[in-house]
Amino acid sequence: MASIRKHRARLEVIRSHIVSDDLPMKGVRIIDCSQHVSTPMASHFLADQGADVIKVEPFSGDHSRSFSAIFTHINRNKRSICLDLKSKNGHSVLLRLIKDADVFMQNFRPGTTQRLGIDEKALRMVNPSLIYVSVSGFGQTGPMSKKRVYDPIIQAASGLASIQSDENGRPKMIRLIVPDMVTALTASQAITAALYKRLRTGKGEYLELSMLDAMVNFNWGESMAAFVELDHEGTGRYGTNKAYVRDMIYKTKDGQFITCGAVSNK
Repeated sequence: MASIRKHRARLEVIRSHIVSDDLPMKGVRIIDCSQHVSTPMASHFLADQGADVIKVEPFSGDHSRSFSAIFTHINRNKRSICLDLKSKNGHSVLLRLIKDADVFMQNFRPGTTQRLGIDEKALRMVNPSLIYVSVSGFGQTGPMSKKRVYDPIIQAASGLASIQSDENGRPKMIRLIVPDMVTALTASQAITAALYKRLRTGKGEYLELSMLDAMVNFNWGESMAAFVELDHEGTGRYGTNKAYVRDMIYKTKDGQFITCGAVSNK
């Protein structure tokens, strides 16, 4: 963690493995105020592609620092600075960073950026061509918008856990943090598209993305089956007799496992 004394802060290089100076995102500067996994993972894809990502952390550090392997992986090739965004000085430093940035990313709960004075309207006054990215669990509005959300919640809410149901109909979680990963890939692609559009228009963009949206889109084939292929009770549950949801893993006589399957007679 970068050492901080009073209002002084220094940039800390978390880790770097880039060896090429000819990467596609070179020259793009990203100010990333997000924590945890999905949104920092999105900026890590862009950092790997050459973007200059400055990670803004609170004095206590990103919560994911306690998971050293995950933190190092999703924050490699970034620089880090600690700022108290509730203080006048910390707010001022952030605005100076925003002035020369191309992208700003945050995953605060809805309403937090307004209280901190770093919502889209405020930052657009400093940098009109800024790409402003808001990532949340359930969106910026609605009855669940301010809920704290982690990967397992989205696995359940999106239907992903139901798709993995066993023969008794019990939903099952995937051990990989798939919603976090899918959200990160979706956000990084949206940012790249927004930067490309800005080349044509010269205008900034506001990107609003929720983890639930990303996962429902990712699940679209299997999720739609629940609506268009109702079971005999009309519940729309995922049946275990469907080829595309069956486990397809079999144990052989020698104790090994194989996978095989056919989705049609042909």
